Amino acid sequence: MNNNIKFCQIVKDQQLQFNNNPIQEQDQWFITYGECASGKTTAMFREDGVIEQIGQMYINNNKQQNVSISMIEIRKNKLIDMLTQQEVKLIQSNESFNCMNLKKISIQNMDQYLQIIQSGYENRTQQNGLMSNISTIYPLIIKLDFGNFAIQFVDLVGSQKSKYCSPNMLNEIIFNNTGLSQIECILNTKDETQRLLLCNTHLITKVLKNAFRNSSLTNLIVCVSAANIYEKDTLRILKQIQGL
Repeated sequence: MNNNIKFCQIVKDQQLQFNNNPIQEQDQWFITYGECASGKTTAMFREDGVIEQIGQMYINNNKQQNVSISMIEIRKNKLIDMLTQQEVKLIQSNESFNCMNLKKISIQNMDQYLQIIQSGYENRTQQNGLMSNISTIYPLIIKLDFGNFAIQFVDLVGSQKSKYCSPNMLNEIIFNNTGLSQIECILNTKDETQRLLLCNTHLITKVLKNAFRNSSLTNLIVCVSAANIYEKDTLRILKQIQGL
């Protein structure tokens, strides 16, 4: 993989620090990656987590007037706007991800930014209908658009063993596991053309396609929890990824 991919290993509930990172006005991706219950959603959404820290860096230092936010959930074969609960269609582009009729809300400050994210997050599909990090079913993507560049936050769903899950969850598990297996293949492919071809085989990787370009600035935040029974699987995958 190219040198623009940054790998960070964390444990559940451990804070990440981005304060020393220089502000860069180019498309960026922050992707949490790891097995089920490894702390991905916690790292992304917790107080002083990835979303809050990056928002503080860029919103507080933004010199532009037009900043907007949008959110989608990759719900099996559909993309759902988290701010309207309506289905949207993916537009293929060479930049960040774009969707037809996707609602964008202009933001003025950090308080509004965090309130909108919380509002959209509450519409996320939950396994048991409760606001529980462990029960999230589908990947969620937040796009912070500054006009000439955008920042995408991607909270992937960890792979699970089907034998540990109820029969009515089997289709969702297969969908997510297939997408995660495809991401693993993409991360292990050096040639960009081949990576982009691999992206076209699953909806999750289609949406994330531009994160895997050589010109992209992508932060893969690898989550490993000591309490996670699938920790060995995560470490096995990490050892296979180029550059580790």
